[in-house]
Amino acid sequence: MAVSMVADDEFASAYLRDGRVKIPGVDAIPERSGLLYLSALNDPPYDVMVVPIANLVVAMDLGRPLTGIPVFPDMFFPHTGPRVNKNAGIREPKDLEGKRVSTRGFGFNPSVWMRGALIHQYDVSVEKITWVEEEPNSMSGVEFQRSRRFRIEKGGSAADDLESGRVDAAFFGRGGPEPTENTEHLFVDPLAEALAYRELTGIFPPNTVQVISERALADNPGIGQAIVDGNDEAWDLYCKEAADSDDHMGLPVKFLRDNGMFPHRNGLESNYSGVEMVSRYLFELGLTKRAWRPEELFFAGAK
Repeated sequence: MAVSMVADDEFASAYLRDGRVKIPGVDAIPERSGLLYLSALNDPPYDVMVVPIANLVVAMDLGRPLTGIPVFPDMFFPHTGPRVNKNAGIREPKDLEGKRVSTRGFGFNPSVWMRGALIHQYDVSVEKITWVEEEPNSMSGVEFQRSRRFRIEKGGSAADDLESGRVDAAFFGRGGPEPTENTEHLFVDPLAEALAYRELTGIFPPNTVQVISERALADNPGIGQAIVDGNDEAWDLYCKEAADSDDHMGLPVKFLRDNGMFPHRNGLESNYSGVEMVSRYLFELGLTKRAWRPEELFFAGAK
């Protein structure tokens, strides 16, 4: 049985998508649509997909028939994403308390990571923030649990609401939009804050992860490791060809190389601490019923 797979046309995934790297037993790989996240947990159209890592943990917590493959197509630091309205009086993370903060879904992976950093790196009481949830988002229609200790409201476009002042701050992924006349970074030097987080935790946070349907995994012995091996080959090519001037998820490749984070390796062992941390954050924030151990999230024998 051939396995259907979808991938992004960027970073190492581009080498899989255009056929320069092939995975035995995997069909031709179409480019992922931005709308795929909306169906990935409820009605997955492919056997193998890329989803935000928070979504994988929530899916497992809900008993969805998906299993992780320890391939992490993009890594990031959430510190590059927060923006604030210049009129909101926010000069440091603690000033977010009592404010309205927009996010692309309460379970939006960069927001999960940023809330964790606010709690553990900056001593912010995230329960004192009103969270404004943009729709649609990557977990629209997914009935995951939400703690009643948070104030969550529905909102419109995070960028538009921030620009107009309807919200005081917004958390974005991929480095966020360029600051405007009315908006600016929460952090004066986001890369310095990212390094401080790495110093505190030892973690380079994963943003997305590959998942496979339980049916495809059972029907194709060895497919999980074959996909890891193919992605490792693609990753080696990507790292070899990436220029210092390139950007990886809002982070300059030169910055990553200079600080020992590029090349990064796939695999459960290499990313165990990062997976464990996001699982812990999700549980602390009341988004899952328990803190999942990393080995529970991936196919048996994943290394």
